[in-house]
Amino acid sequence: MSVNTALTYYIDKKGWANPVPISYTEDYSTRFNGTMKWARKISVLDGGHLLEKGFYCMKKFHKEIIDSYAASIYREAKEAEEHLMRREVQNQHVVSTLADEFLNKYSTKVSQHFSIIKLYYCEGQNGYFLLEKFLDGNFQKFSNNSGHELHSDGFGSIAHCFSLWTLQNSGQTLVILDLQGIPPYLTDCLIVTNAEQSKEWTWTPGNIG
Repeated sequence: MSVNTALTYYIDKKGWANPVPISYTEDYSTRFNGTMKWARKISVLDGGHLLEKGFYCMKKFHKEIIDSYAASIYREAKEAEEHLMRREVQNQHVVSTLADEFLNKYSTKVSQHFSIIKLYYCEGQNGYFLLEKFLDGNFQKFSNNSGHELHSDGFGSIAHCFSLWTLQNSGQTLVILDLQGIPPYLTDCLIVTNAEQSKEWTWTPGNIG
């Protein structure tokens, strides 16, 4: 599957994500702040048929990101926030699809495999949010959204090979950057497109074009 096919497949066949209703309790002693989002550890008590009980990471966009995005697309803040979260799920799904193709193609050449954490769009007692499985361990960042390599040995070298493959396989129309996570799991990866592609594929606010 080509890069553009993967992008089109998700939009045409998968559509926008519908929120998964869950009940949970929050660990208010844990809060992690990123550039775009903040996160907190929660315990899912009832996730219906999609989510098992256990610890997860709740993610929400910072207010200033939501307000800026709302102004750029001429929408109310609440609608803009929901739009951002659906885009984030779309983004993570496409990155996961491309990662699977990369690993299938080069399975005999890479020393370590990796996977993209599945991201959910959820609804609970405190509104809408993003959710993924909580991981314990040493969180590492292998590249930022401008492509600067932060760790280039071991697992980092495989992550960078994946980025290079997405650039070459897309005819240099896009590249997946901001590779980070707890190996062998990656999360919050970013699809960065060139100026022409950015008109067609908005993706997320981190897409610097």
